[in-house]
Amino acid sequence: MRIALIVLLVIVLSSVAAHSIEIRGDWVQIQVGDVAVFTNDDDDKAIQFARKINLLKRTLRAFAMVEPGWERPLRLYVFKDLESYGPYTVSSKKAAGFTAAGESSVSIAMLGMYGVNRRGRANYAAPAELMAHEYVHAFLAEYAPRIPLWLNEGLAEFFRTYRVDDDHVYIGAPIEYYQLLLKQQGQYMTTARLITRTGEDEEYHGGMNTGLFYAQSWANTHYLMTQKERRQGLNSFLRDIHDGVPELTAFSRDLEERFARQGGQLRNYVTQHKVPTFKLKRKDNPDDQTVTRTKLDRATTLVRLGELMVGMGAAKAPDAQAHFEACLQEEPHNIDAQIGLARLAFHRGDTESVREYLNPVLVSDPANLRAKGMLGYAMIRQHDELLGDDAWAPGAELPEDVQQARKYLRAAMVAEVPEPGWFFAYAVSFGGAEDPAPGVEALEAVIAAAPWYAGSFDLLVRLHCSAGQLERARDVFDRELRVRELPTERYETEMLLVSAEVERSEQLFQSGAADEAAVLLITALTPTDFGVVREFIRRQLTRIQIDLVYQRYVEVLEFEHAGDYARALEDLDVLMPELDGSALTELAQELREHLVAVGKAGA
Repeated sequence: MRIALIVLLVIVLSSVAAHSIEIRGDWVQIQVGDVAVFTNDDDDKAIQFARKINLLKRTLRAFAMVEPGWERPLRLYVFKDLESYGPYTVSSKKAAGFTAAGESSVSIAMLGMYGVNRRGRANYAAPAELMAHEYVHAFLAEYAPRIPLWLNEGLAEFFRTYRVDDDHVYIGAPIEYYQLLLKQQGQYMTTARLITRTGEDEEYHGGMNTGLFYAQSWANTHYLMTQKERRQGLNSFLRDIHDGVPELTAFSRDLEERFARQGGQLRNYVTQHKVPTFKLKRKDNPDDQTVTRTKLDRATTLVRLGELMVGMGAAKAPDAQAHFEACLQEEPHNIDAQIGLARLAFHRGDTESVREYLNPVLVSDPANLRAKGMLGYAMIRQHDELLGDDAWAPGAELPEDVQQARKYLRAAMVAEVPEPGWFFAYAVSFGGAEDPAPGVEALEAVIAAAPWYAGSFDLLVRLHCSAGQLERARDVFDRELRVRELPTERYETEMLLVSAEVERSEQLFQSGAADEAAVLLITALTPTDFGVVREFIRRQLTRIQIDLVYQRYVEVLEFEHAGDYARALEDLDVLMPELDGSALTELAQELREHLVAVGKAGA
C-alpha cells in the first residue's frame, strides 16, 4: 500500500510539474521565405519582421560578406510582452533581444514591444531596429562564430539603422546617442582594450564603460564600412576569421594600419555634420510574399520554446529539460521532445541517456536523420580509445557499435542541413583504419563549410599520420593548424607528427637515404616553438650523422629560434651557395625571406 502511494505521488507531482510551465497567449508559427517566426504577438508584425530579415540577408550578401557552406535554419521568436518573454531571457541584463546558436538552428528571441533596459524602463530601440541588430548577430553566428566582440556588436549597430521604402534600402544612419556620448567623453578606450574585450568583461555586462564600448564599436565599424578601401580590409579580416586565423593576427594583418590612419580623428568623424550612409536598390524575392500560418498546440509550443533554450547554453538546460518533459506529459511520443532531451543528454556527456531517448525514435521513425546523426555521434564519443595513441595503428579492429555508428552517421550526413559534428565523428571512427580516406573526405567537407569547427585540422593531421601520409600531415599542420591554435593546444598533435617523422627518418637512414632523412627532420625542426620537440629532433639528427652543410643549416635555425635574426641571416647568406640545388633550397629561401621581414620589423 505504501509503495502504491509513493508511485501515485510521483505521478501526481510529475503531472503538476508538467502543467506548472505557463504558456502565455496563443502561439503560432508563420513561415515567410526562409524564416520561421514563432510568436504570441500580432501576426502582421511577425510577417513584416520576417520580410525585413530576408531583405537584410540579401543586403548583407551585397556587402561581400561570404556565406557559410552550411546555413542553419533561422528561427525568430517574437514575444508579446515582458511577462511571456521574461522566463526566456539569457541574463540579468533584461536585454530586449538576443541570439542563440544551436547545432541545428540559429534563433533570435525578442520583444515585439519596445525594449527594456536593465532598470526595467523602456529604451529607444524600436522593435524593427532590435530585430535588425539581432539578425546581424545570427548571420555572423553562421559566417564567423569567432568574430571578436567589438566587431560583432559594431556591425549589429551599424545595420540596426536599416530602413526600407518601396524602392530602396538605407543603411548606416548616425546614432545620435553614440555621437553625443563620444563627443562628451573625455577619454576613449584604447584600440588594444577595445579589440580584446570578450563577453565576460564588465564593458559588455553593464559596467561603467558599457555605453562607451558600444559607441566606439559602432563608430569604428562605421568608419571601416563607409569607404571602399577600408571595407576591403574589413572583408579580408572577416575572411581570415572565417578561415580560423587568430583574431589578433588577422587584425594586425588587415586592420591595424587602417586604425592607425584613423588615429585621433574618431571624435571628429562621428560628430561631423553629415555622416556617410548607404542607399541601395531594394531587391525583393517573390518567396517573401508566400506566407503560411500554423496554430501551435501547447505541446508543440513547449517543444519550440525548449529548443530555443537549448541554444542558450548550460544555464538554461534545466528549463529546456522541463519544457521537453512537459511536452511528453501532453504528447508521450513527441519525437521533437525526445530529440531535445537527447541533445541535452549529449551536452552532458550522458551517452546512455542519449540511447534511451533516441532508440524509441528510430523504432517509430527509422528514417529520422537527426536521431541517427546524434546517436551515431554519441556512440563514437563513448569510445575514448578511438582518440588515444593506440587507436592510430592501422588494422585496429572496430567494436560492433562503432560500425553501427558509422552506418547511422553515413545516413545522416546526406541530410539537407547536416551538423558538422556528424562528419567529425564519422572521421574519428577511421582513426585506426588502414585506409582513412572516407574519414579524410568527411573532414574536408567540414573544413570547406565550417573551418571553425573545433578539432577538424587536428584530426586531419592524425588521420594522415595513421595512414603513413606524413607529407600531407606536415602540410596540413604547417599551413592550417599552426596558425589557428595556441602552442599549448597544438603540442600533443605536433609531438605525434614529429614522432612519426623521426621514425620515418630512422627507416630512411637504415636504408641508406641519409640525406632524405636529414631533410625530413630539418623540415620538422624549422617551425616548431617547443624546446622538448626541438631537442627530440636534434637528438635524431645527431644519431644519423647528417652532412656538414646540413649541420650548419641547423645552427642557423637555432640562431633564428633564439631571436638572433641578424646572425642567422648572415650565416644563411654564406651558406646559400652550398645549398643551391639541394633538397633544402626552397626551404632556405623561405627562411631567408622570413629573416629579412623580421629584421625590417625590428628596425
